[in-house]
Amino acid sequence: MSSFEPKTFQLRIGDLHYSGLRYGHGSEHIFYFHGFGQKSNSVKKFLSDSLIESYTIHSIGLFFHESTVDQKRDVNSPLSTAEFKAFVQTYTELNAIENFHLMGYSMGARLCFDLLDQSAVKSLYVIAPDGITKNIWQRVFTQSTFLNRTVIRLVNNSGITRGMTGFLHRIGVISGYEKRLIQNNIHSSEALKNVFNVWMFYSRIYPSFEKWINILKKNNIPHTFLFGKYDRIITVKAANKILKYTNDVVVVEDGHDLVKEKYSGKISDFFLSLSENQITS
Repeated sequence: MSSFEPKTFQLRIGDLHYSGLRYGHGSEHIFYFHGFGQKSNSVKKFLSDSLIESYTIHSIGLFFHESTVDQKRDVNSPLSTAEFKAFVQTYTELNAIENFHLMGYSMGARLCFDLLDQSAVKSLYVIAPDGITKNIWQRVFTQSTFLNRTVIRLVNNSGITRGMTGFLHRIGVISGYEKRLIQNNIHSSEALKNVFNVWMFYSRIYPSFEKWINILKKNNIPHTFLFGKYDRIITVKAANKILKYTNDVVVVEDGHDLVKEKYSGKISDFFLSLSENQITS
């Protein structure tokens, strides 16, 4: 793992306060979006000295994860795709970034998929990616302001038990992935509230699988999907679905937690091969 010290950055756009860490000093740029319950510094497990020599990695902190950030936006107003893309555009303009690569873990991968329609995207590397499947009940639920606010009131006023979480899963409102995330974090009412805050806040950013997979193929964007064979959250079914469209899928003997130093080599090899191809072309 590289010992390179990151630089912090913050950007406020209206009532949205973005923050994160910047590693490396290369001429190429990678935007990294971490998973639920992590922070922007989790990306350092994926970094190698050779990678940060060639790339600058911009690790974007997810809302309700960075404790130092004073977030003004209320969870009753979920982040929209337009707002998310406006942040990326503003950030790239302020930092004179013309093109960038995308990397995301778990929920962060879903944010990467939402950006694939940007002409500036050069490649995609996602780890245990969320956002490959979504059922109709979840779509109805997340697009209903009334249902959104009903769940928020339940969490804020009385809490939601494991039984209710199981019920929401059975009727299709939340996925097995989200059920496990919630149940794994019910060690305090505050933690449970934060789980739902994150879920509701990002509920509007769920790009169509058919749309982003077609963009990936049409634009010939270099990519890799990394899955854990024993992942019980993002199961191997997701990998099988992706394999119908691309062979650039890697399945490792591991579970859902793939944010580990031992996978930094795979990630470095992918991005460094792109930079080498650019030099030789």
